[in-house]
Amino acid sequence: MNVEFWKSFFDFGTLFLVFLSVVFGVFALITGNIINKRQAEQIRNFETTLTAAQTGLATEQGKTAEAQAENAKAQLALEQYLNWIGKSVDVRLPDTKQLIASLRSIPKFSIEIWYETGVDEEPHSFALQLKNALGPEGVGWTVEIKPFAPKRESDPEFGPAPLLDVMRRTADLEGIAFGGSVKDVGAHPPSPLFTLTQAIGESTSPLWGSQSFGDTSIPDGHVIIAIGPHRPNVPTVKFAHPKK
Repeated sequence: MNVEFWKSFFDFGTLFLVFLSVVFGVFALITGNIINKRQAEQIRNFETTLTAAQTGLATEQGKTAEAQAENAKAQLALEQYLNWIGKSVDVRLPDTKQLIASLRSIPKFSIEIWYETGVDEEPHSFALQLKNALGPEGVGWTVEIKPFAPKRESDPEFGPAPLLDVMRRTADLEGIAFGGSVKDVGAHPPSPLFTLTQAIGESTSPLWGSQSFGDTSIPDGHVIIAIGPHRPNVPTVKFAHPKK
């Protein structure tokens, strides 16, 4: 083989390599375009999915915000309702200073306080506070407190009954009742007994009712106080049904 053969061989090889380069370049370009299109499609699909997800998230956030707003309204309504209940079931608290000042100028009484049992401790607590205000440390009167006997199923609710039982029934309904002599109860205001009942009513919050009874069995200058349970005056609240 002479030199001309090898030159021709290498020239052909060079041309063949150039051809292969062109072919590979073309196919590289074609496959690159295919890959780019697929990647662009994937990006578009991802953006579509992301947009849908963001829209769904925004919708859910809107629903959550609405639910939170409704919950806040319900919570506020509940707090207001509990406030009403809290105010209505407050224990009876006499303003001791006001009560003592109101009774300094009237004649002395001997006081007998009876309080209801078996419901809660509030009637007993109220009786003790009245004793402290009216007794030796307060106005300076003689005060004795006694619990009512537990009620029995056989006890009559209506009909003739001793004065103390009548006062107990009244206190059960109105919270407190007063008993005095016929002279003290029948005296025109401002009688000492009237001043006493008014002073307790005005100095005690909340005190939602009282009634006075006169009886010949009670001596002049002696007062019986019957304390019943403090019943809550709970308001009626209407709750709106949730929107569907």
